[in-house]
Amino acid sequence: MPFAAGGASVSHRDTSLPSPHPVVLIRFVLWPITSRHVKEKTRYYIMASEKDLFDISGPLHITSVNWKCSHHRRSVAACLVQGAYVSELDRQHNRKGQEAFAPPWWEFFQFELTSNLIDDADSSVFGAIYEFKPASSKDSSVQDAPKFVVAFRGTIPSKESLAQDGLLDINIIQNGLHRTPRFAIAMRAVQNIVSAAKSSNVWLAGHSLGAAIATLAGKNMAKMGILDLSLQSTICLCSNREDQGHKCKAGNSHRKQLYHSWT
Repeated sequence: MPFAAGGASVSHRDTSLPSPHPVVLIRFVLWPITSRHVKEKTRYYIMASEKDLFDISGPLHITSVNWKCSHHRRSVAACLVQGAYVSELDRQHNRKGQEAFAPPWWEFFQFELTSNLIDDADSSVFGAIYEFKPASSKDSSVQDAPKFVVAFRGTIPSKESLAQDGLLDINIIQNGLHRTPRFAIAMRAVQNIVSAAKSSNVWLAGHSLGAAIATLAGKNMAKMGILDLSLQSTICLCSNREDQGHKCKAGNSHRKQLYHSWT
C-alpha cells in the first residue's frame, strides 16, 4: 500500500464483512526527524460515515477564521452542530477517548467542549456547550467571535435515538415542543450560559429538530427580557443532515441560514 511520509492513505473496503458495516482502513505514517525508523499507527473505523469524519467532510480550507465573514461564521456554527451529532453517534457506538470522532469538529476552531446536553428519557446527547479559547487574539476579528456556543442536533434515524427524537418531532407539529423535558433542559442550559457569559457573545445553533429548540429558546429569552447587546443567536437550518455535512465543508450559502441579533 503506497503512502507518503506524514500523510495518510485509505484502502479499499473489506468486502468480507456484511455490507451494512463498511470498514475503512486508514494508515498513518510518521517519519521522526532524528530517526530512520517509521512509526505506524493503524486505526479501523467501523460503521463510520464520511460526514462524521472531520478530516473528510470538515472545512479544512478555513485555516484562519474571519469572524466578520458570514460564510465563515456559518461554517463554524454548522461544524459545532455536527459535533453534537457525532457526539451522540460516538456514544451509540461506544467510541471514547482517542477513538471518538467528534472532537475535531470543535477543536479545529479552538473551541473546548464544556458539557454535553443529555436527554433524561434515553440518555442521548442532544446538544453541546462550547467555549471559545483561542491560542492568541492578534486577529482583530476575534472580538466578533462568540464566547460560548450552545448547539443542538436534529433527529438521528437510529434505533437508539429515533423513538425519542421522533416523539419530539411530533411535538413540534403539535406546537408542544416547549412542554417537553428535553426543551426544559435546553432552556436551563441557555439561561445558565447567558448568565455566565455576562458581556460576551453567545450563539445558539441548531439543525432540524435542533433548530426548532434553538429558535424557541432564543424567543423565550427575548420574552423574558434577558437579552441584551451581548447576546446573538445563530440558528442554522438545513434540509437534512446529509446536506449539512457536505455544505459544512463548502461553507457556502446553499444551506438555509437564519441569524438573529438582538440590540
